[in-house]
Amino acid sequence: TESYAWCETNAGMRSWPSGQLKPNDLGLFDMYGNAFEWCDDLDKNDRVLRGGTYRSFRADLASDYRRTSPPWTEFNSIGFRIGRTFEPEESSSD
Repeated sequence: TESYAWCETNAGMRSWPSGQLKPNDLGLFDMYGNAFEWCDDLDKNDRVLRGGTYRSFRADLASDYRRTSPPWTEFNSIGFRIGRTFEPEESSSD
C-alpha cells in the first residue's frame, strides 16, 4: 500500500505533491491517501468523502470506505479531483 498511497505509516503526518508514488493498474496516480476527495454524492445534508488522507490507516484506503462532512468544511486534507473527457483521435483511412 505504501508504494501507491500516502497514509499514516509513510506520510510523516503531511500531504505530498501528486504523482510521487506508483500509479494503479489503470495508470491513475493518488487514488487513495494524501487527501480525501469530495464526491458528488449526498448523504442527508452532507457530502461524501472518499480515498483517505495522509492521516488514514492503511485499512481505510479502500474504494468502499466513505466519510461524510458538511459541504462548508475546510481542512487541508480535503480536496477534489479534476476530471476531463478523453476523446480519442480519429484515424484517417487514406
